This record gives sequence, structure tokens and C-alpha cells, in this order.
Amino acid sequence: TSNHTMESIKVSDIDNPATLHVVKQGDSLKDVLQALYKHRIHSAPVIDNEQECIGWVDLNTVVDFILKISKRTKESATTPPSQNIKDDDMEMLLARSNDFKYANIIDALKETASGSDKISSRDPLLPVTSGAPISAVLRNFAAGISRVPVVSQENPKIIDTILTQCSVNSYLAEHTELLGEEGKKTVTALGLVKGTDKVVTVSEDTPTIDVLEVMSSKGMNNVGVVNERGALKGCFSSTDLKLVKEFNFRLLLKPVSEFVGKVRSNEFQSKSYLVFCDEKATLEQVVKKLAEFRVHRIFICDSAMKPVGVVSLTDISRILAKKFDWTYTSEREANT
Repeated sequence: TSNHTMESIKVSDIDNPATLHVVKQGDSLKDVLQALYKHRIHSAPVIDNEQECIGWVDLNTVVDFILKISKRTKESATTPPSQNIKDDDMEMLLARSNDFKYANIIDALKETASGSDKISSRDPLLPVTSGAPISAVLRNFAAGISRVPVVSQENPKIIDTILTQCSVNSYLAEHTELLGEEGKKTVTALGLVKGTDKVVTVSEDTPTIDVLEVMSSKGMNNVGVVNERGALKGCFSSTDLKLVKEFNFRLLLKPVSEFVGKVRSNEFQSKSYLVFCDEKATLEQVVKKLAEFRVHRIFICDSAMKPVGVVSLTDISRILAKKFDWTYTSEREANT
């Protein structure tokens, strides 16, 4: 497939959900989580009273805010002041749960915006119009951005829809010829098998709050969960936070395998929900598998089921950027 074919595909060619779900600036974080869960989305624009987008909320924002609340100083009648939920008594844990439940989305965004006065989450808003070539979007994805707003030509502050990495990957899965010769290469040949020491995993008995800390520090939205032999048993994702009906900080002290089992059992989902491939899988097979399961990354496992690599949707965009010699810059290169 020639460069021209990829360049000729427009943003409007990608099948996108018809309805744009937004969050209002007055919503509580509890409302936001329920909305993300109800509409089965990972993120949403935050709009003001004039319907203009003033920021973005996603599950990474939720993770970062949980960690902020977990370190606030709390006092009670019976226990010394605590700045760590592991030292809390029941009264302190309840106070933290209420801090989360009743927090306004704007406060949460301001507190997690890394000292910036701009209300946003980790992803900057880099809008495109529906007539833009898909290569412009893939460049943003290659730079570590996970979603791109598609804005009105008349008013660039009005968002018509959202183009996500998942929706673009679904398009690629249906049009694998666009991957060209790279599509036939194995994940090993593409340099995506890194070795067990390079893959971020946690053990099944790691407290959930510690897993969130790992994810936040590495800028990741999921990690592999391994047993005592280092074999992959499942995955913990920030998406699991959407399944928490009543947010109780006591849950975060439980081992991650127990937390996942508890929240997914309400959804009739398998606790050990596993998406993986072996070292001989081709990029084309990986793209199709990611699209089939609607996930953002897939683990590469050896014959003992030990994770030796990960392929993310960002990696796929980077492979295409390299193939077509698109330039992109990334502040998050080391983290994604």
C-alpha cells in the first residue's frame, strides 16, 4: 500500500459513535464515574455553561485523584494523624471515601493537572477537523496522545465527536492492507519483545493502592498481574475503577487479585480476563486481537506464560509513523 493511500483517508472515514457524551463542570466525580460506566467510555470532554470544552476527564485523572486523597492528612478521635491509607482507622477511611464521592470534577482536574493552571488531564487537547487526513491523528497517537477531538470548522471550541485509538485501530483491523509489509512482520521482528524485566507487572497479592501508584508513576492505564512463578494471570486496568459502585477506600487496601475479582463479579466478567499473544504473532494478528477485545494493549508471553513484551495502540501508531516517515514529538515517550 502506498503512502498516498494512507494519506487519502480522512478523519470522516473512520466509524465513530454517533453520540458525544460530555461531563458538565458542576458534576461530582461520582457522577462522572457512573457516566463513563453507563456509556462504556474511558474519557469525556468537560464543558462549561456555554457548551465549550474547558478540559478533559479520563480514568487516569481518577487514578491520580485517588492517590492525592489517599495522602491527605486525616485525623480521628482514636488514632494519630495519618497521611497514608495503610495507617488509617475506619473513621479516616470513611472520610477519604466521602472526599472522593463528593469532589467536584473541576477540583479533581485542578488537583491532578501537575501544577498547571490549565484544567486538563494528561492529554493535551489537539483537535482536528473531519476533513483532516488520518495521518495527522496517527501522529498525535504516536506522540502518546490517546484521543483526539474532532471539532466543528465554524467553531473550533465545539467538539463534534472524539476519535480514539480504539476506533482507529478497529478501522485498521478491517483494512489490514494499510499496514503494508509491517503487518506481516512478527512482534519479535518489530522489536516489541523486550524481556521479562522490561514489562511492568505486579504480583497477585500487591495492595490495590500500590498498583495505582505504579500505574500513575509510569503513566500507564493497566498492568499485568502475575503469580509467584511470574506467569501472567490477568490484568488490572484503570477501567476496573468504573465498576466500583460505591467507592470505599477500604477496598484499595485489598490485594489487587481480590479487588479485581470483587468488582468484575458484579459484571459477570472473568476475573482472569487475559488478552495475550506469543512471540510469533504478526502485527496484523495483534491489531485484529486488540480490535476484537477493545483493549489498549496486549501482552506478549513466552511458553511459560511469562510476559516478555507488550504491544500498545501507541506502539502501532509509532510503527506506522516510522513506516511513512511521519515526524512526531513526545514528552511521554519514555512512559508509553
